[in-house]
Amino acid sequence: MNNIRSLIYVPVLHTQKESGEILLSLKGDESEKPADASSAEQEKSVKEMWDGIYEKIQNTHVSYPTMRIYQDAMPVCGREKEIAETLAQKASRNHRLIMDLLKNGASLEGTEDPNLLIEEYDNLSRLIGKAGASVQSYRDALNQYREKGAKLMKQRDAFISERIKSTLKEGETPLVFMGVRHELEKLLQGAFVINYIIYRLPFKKVKDIYNV
Repeated sequence: MNNIRSLIYVPVLHTQKESGEILLSLKGDESEKPADASSAEQEKSVKEMWDGIYEKIQNTHVSYPTMRIYQDAMPVCGREKEIAETLAQKASRNHRLIMDLLKNGASLEGTEDPNLLIEEYDNLSRLIGKAGASVQSYRDALNQYREKGAKLMKQRDAFISERIKSTLKEGETPLVFMGVRHELEKLLQGAFVINYIIYRLPFKKVKDIYNV
């Protein structure tokens, strides 16, 4: 008998500003960073994306008390709800939606290895530190960032996959919010029937949001 459970998968894009705030939350850095005026179009596209996601989740037939949420960049730390609430207050549409789901009875699970997330933060910081360097120095740093980032992503996905499998309780449906650079689906196939809440994002390419 086939007992493979369903999993709701939501591929998402964060703006650069939001991604930075998520990573900064791991180190307890609450300092305000200046907004990038060039991100206005990014913010508009992300808003449109979350409006659509919210509507589709409302139209699913999964009861909120049986919904367990897994969120990229959400460390296993015991402060998951606090982090989501803080980011929601900073206008993160992703985390605002999570808070709404929690109020309706859903559960939020720590999803990522905090050590790997800190490595990701440090990797990004090194790249940002080269922003004022020569063109060649920045290109070299960018190549190093991508190489290190690809290895980290594989490690992160492996941890997330095992985390979902080990923490999901009988009768629950996992709702997974995962950045588009992850390839988590490949590790979950076979263990779950994956139902995508959206198939296309309102961007032509990933680089329309990320400049790296």
